[in-house]
Amino acid sequence: IDTSGSMGFTSIGVTKLDYAKYLAASISYLSHVQRDAAGVIIFDDTVRNYVAPSTRQGQLNRCLHAIEEATLGKRTDFTTPFFHFQQFLHRRGIIVVISDFFQKPEDIIHTVEPLRFKGNEVILFHILDPRVLRPALKDPALLIDLETGDTMEVTPEYAATDYRQRIENHVETLRAKAQSSGIDYCLMPSDRPLDAGLREYLTIRQGRK
Repeated sequence: IDTSGSMGFTSIGVTKLDYAKYLAASISYLSHVQRDAAGVIIFDDTVRNYVAPSTRQGQLNRCLHAIEEATLGKRTDFTTPFFHFQQFLHRRGIIVVISDFFQKPEDIIHTVEPLRFKGNEVILFHILDPRVLRPALKDPALLIDLETGDTMEVTPEYAATDYRQRIENHVETLRAKAQSSGIDYCLMPSDRPLDAGLREYLTIRQGRK
């Protein structure tokens, strides 16, 4: 789970981090029901918490506790956390990455795909706020980067045209690059019912068998 500062944004009352936690908790529960070894890694620019995969008694509670205790961190940097991921993983499995993926798609895939090369199945859950995907500005607004503090003034015209095209291009480029590397991709707007996203995840999982 990515806990970088940008995951704290919301326009609907549920932050991206909250939504990511619900999703991670649900997947942990599904793994427990299937008696699969499940674990959790919390990261921003480094690994903040790690629960090693296990099927031993109490593992679900350990995973849920780590998820519940996850708090907003600093900037996103996939390089260091994913290097550590490779050290933690000693057997093949399914790796689910939950993030808003606010980095260049080519950098994300370059960092993540070594996990795929080692025989793991990798699924990216891309969590975005609906107002990021569908901006609706009536007046000019000052946008603040939650990780860097940088600001940018945006007009309604820019939000409806250039910005919207840029975010759509980002999503489609990440999706295409993931799929070309054998990595599954699920876009999850944070206003999407969680069960719909889980059904998509399970469909992808079934297709892998």
